[in-house]
Amino acid sequence: MNNLKKEDGYILIVIVGILMVFSLMAITFATLSRVETKAARNYADSVKCEAVARAGLEHAIYELRLDKFGTDTLAYNDNDNNNYGLDENFDASGTSWPGNAIFPGTDYDNDGDSTNDSQWVYIPGTDTATSAIRLPGSLRARYAVLITDDREARVNINVSGNQPGDEGTSTTEIDMSSVIELAPGLIPADGDNIASDIISKRSTMPFGVLTEAEIVGITGTSTAYTSRLEESFAAYIGAYEDRKGTLTAFSADTIVCPSYTLGTSTATTMLNINALIYNEGAYTNTGTYNSNKKVEMIRDVLEAGGITGAVGSAGYKERHQLAVNIKDFIDSDDTVTTYLDVVPDPDVTYYGVEKTPYINEVEAKPGGDEFIELYNPYGTETNIAGWTITGTSMGTITIDAGATMGTDTYYVIADGGAADEIELGMDLVDNGEELTLKTSPASGSKTVQVTNYGPPSGSPSKTVSLDDPRPPWSWASGTSNTIGAENDPSIFNPTFGSDNWTYVTYPSSFVIANRRFSNKGYLCYIHTGNPWTSFAVDTTDVFEYITITDPSMDGIDNDGDDDIDSADTGAQAGDIDGPEYRIHGLINVNTASTKVLQSLPNIDSIIGDAIDTGGKPYTSIGDLVDRVTEITNTGADKWEKEKPLRSISNLITTRSNVFTVYVTAQVTDDAGSSVFAEKRIMAIVDRSVDPIRVRYFRWITE
Repeated sequence: MNNLKKEDGYILIVIVGILMVFSLMAITFATLSRVETKAARNYADSVKCEAVARAGLEHAIYELRLDKFGTDTLAYNDNDNNNYGLDENFDASGTSWPGNAIFPGTDYDNDGDSTNDSQWVYIPGTDTATSAIRLPGSLRARYAVLITDDREARVNINVSGNQPGDEGTSTTEIDMSSVIELAPGLIPADGDNIASDIISKRSTMPFGVLTEAEIVGITGTSTAYTSRLEESFAAYIGAYEDRKGTLTAFSADTIVCPSYTLGTSTATTMLNINALIYNEGAYTNTGTYNSNKKVEMIRDVLEAGGITGAVGSAGYKERHQLAVNIKDFIDSDDTVTTYLDVVPDPDVTYYGVEKTPYINEVEAKPGGDEFIELYNPYGTETNIAGWTITGTSMGTITIDAGATMGTDTYYVIADGGAADEIELGMDLVDNGEELTLKTSPASGSKTVQVTNYGPPSGSPSKTVSLDDPRPPWSWASGTSNTIGAENDPSIFNPTFGSDNWTYVTYPSSFVIANRRFSNKGYLCYIHTGNPWTSFAVDTTDVFEYITITDPSMDGIDNDGDDDIDSADTGAQAGDIDGPEYRIHGLINVNTASTKVLQSLPNIDSIIGDAIDTGGKPYTSIGDLVDRVTEITNTGADKWEKEKPLRSISNLITTRSNVFTVYVTAQVTDDAGSSVFAEKRIMAIVDRSVDPIRVRYFRWITE
């Protein structure tokens, strides 16, 4: 019996042990199940949060596209059909963008500068916390977005140079070194050396992203990540930290512009006036545009830019005269452009300006000596042998063989008089007749000038001469003749114009480049047709409708058609405005700091400060020049005063197309007090192409 009792005790112990093992297994299983369930829930929340973050980025891209194309698919047309309050012309400076009242707020600090800059947007379907639809488990999803238009506020390390330029013909004249050397502890030589090293590195491989160093961190230990840009700063890592906010690897503008009428069509891209003159087939698929068509296209963009007026008005005449003058300024054919305008009644012919002499003074005195004086205001000698002057009554006079006119010289054809005059019989009509000046038959008998020198009917016959010898020619009577010399001071008055002419600079007004525009500022050389007055950008938005570079010839597939050659004119699905052309490296004057602005050629701290504090945002370059007088107020004469404008006209913009987008997404409890999952994105979004592209994407981890 005692043995049996002992065995029962052993069995009880074994059973209890087995039960304990099973209990431990059950507890372990329950614990592991709970952990696995929580892990699965956390993973699900993380996946949901990742999707929410991506939704926030897509929302940002949608808003950026709205600002570019508005609600009617037209780019930058300043149209507000749905009262969204979108600017569509520029992107104002500030800590958050856009102004659609969706993203800016004080709920969350997205960029880590200790200032809340974004508001929570709850999903799905609503923007407010109270009415948000709950996810399974009574959870809520939300995201906060910060869009900063800071990329065009920086110097692009892929296209900028390290020496200041003077004419602003390309972005290589933006001085990267001037921005770098502003870092504490650096000197100009350091800036040059660092910029040179950056330029050397990009020659083998363009910088694809600058933010890699911004996120991963600078060199601190032997195993720390070091970007190529940091390597350029070498021993100046502190300087890199100070300057990285002024440098970028991404920035782009486009030649997309407000819609306007070009011929019989609606255009939404700027007119490349250089290509229009030199590339015969640039703007047609059916053949070559003739001279008249080119003049009309230039006239159309001038009208779109603000040189307006009904038929016969001053503005109407000015845009036609500017158009023929622009064509002659660019082309190299040495043939005065003539354009017959058949709209008014009677028809009017407009004559351009080439480097040719003009009939400058006429004397048709009854019973006395008569003469016709030619004047050459240009800096080149002209062979006028065989040139002809034909009058409606006088007949034709042919200039002798061997005749030439030097710079700023006169040539007189007379009916008697001093021995140094050419004596030819002529019979000029006392009160005026139409005279036509043509080149010699050997050079094609090209028309140079057609003008009627006569004073108003009934006026006494006397010497008449021109003030400004450029068309349209306006004759006035003088008190005496000035044969072979400068015209009567009572008539010849270079200070008459409204654009800061002075007498000592009038020869500079006779600039005919006979080559492509090197920058938009050269438009200010173009004579308007009003005496001693040239184009003034501050009164118009013409620069917004004209480009002088063709970005499709930059070796980049700008429009996504897999063609990077000079044609690059293909379209793609969803390409609203046809081929999208991109211009890299322009600086947005609405967002750039004074320090960045000083990297532009001929912009000092005075002009930079004036731009920075001049009342941003500027709607156009014309608006900028109008409001910041310092840009055209340095120098002794008009050409020197406008030098800063010429220098920067190709290098600046008033809008942004590349943005840094920060997105923070969270999955929270119903009260929003507990955060179960959080994801953060930093992306660089480029809307200069269509579809909009994300140039850089990174999940940010703490």
